[in-house]
Amino acid sequence: MLVQDVTRTDNVKDTWAGGEHGAILLDDGDYLDTNDMTSEEVAAWATHMDSENTACMNSPSEARLAAVRAEVLQALAVMIYGAREFLEESVYDLEYGQDSFDMPELFQAFKKEEARRSGMLESHIVSPSGCATSMLHLQLHYPTFTTKTPNDGQTLDASNCCIRILIEKGFAASDTHWYEAYFRRLTAASVRHLANVADEWKEEVKQLHDEFSYRCQSLSKKVLLVFGAFNRKQFGERHNVENITVRLSCGSPTLMGIVRNDAQKILFVVVYAWHPEYLVRN
Repeated sequence: MLVQDVTRTDNVKDTWAGGEHGAILLDDGDYLDTNDMTSEEVAAWATHMDSENTACMNSPSEARLAAVRAEVLQALAVMIYGAREFLEESVYDLEYGQDSFDMPELFQAFKKEEARRSGMLESHIVSPSGCATSMLHLQLHYPTFTTKTPNDGQTLDASNCCIRILIEKGFAASDTHWYEAYFRRLTAASVRHLANVADEWKEEVKQLHDEFSYRCQSLSKKVLLVFGAFNRKQFGERHNVENITVRLSCGSPTLMGIVRNDAQKILFVVVYAWHPEYLVRN
């Protein structure tokens, strides 16, 4: 099975064994199927992944953002009682989560213990990024070596092509919090997107990552943006989520979820997102 090597610019389309099938191997081991893309779209995507000067590419306008926000709020108001009021409040209740814990100190403890148990380099573990008390949090899958800073890096890494796409969309460290499901750098896996890339790790090492990721996930917030099918599946297994589909005029249906406490109070809204490569085509 052959897939596109994203580090090369002279080989935009490859074949899978058994017939023509274009695919680009992405940073988290998922694939971008190029069969339904024009040659111009494939070339533009390959160029985009190798470019660092695309800060304005596909950046949504303030008017479009306002329109989409109003449409989402209206849809939620119809479907979920109290959801619109929850999102529109300027302050939010910090009763949920562990907002009092020291995230940098907790990360350093996790980092040292993980390296001790795994026997692998401590410097290849990336830290969460941004503001832990922000209202918007983003969860990705795992970091790769597609970066200019392979040692002691952070999740929000502008030298990584997929993270750069999210930055171009307007996500900034000043008002968001970023973290991974697994924090150790891995070579992009030649597996399908639902596979667990940590399957070959010791169980105790996987558990350390799961626990620290869950601690990050437990921070109070209004909205959690979950990227990729693996994270979506794992999130559904960890939480009792009331999933809903919001249909927007500007694009395809969006799957969202409402997470509540035992008293049925809304804790946060989860939005499930495609891998960042889909953003460059919308």
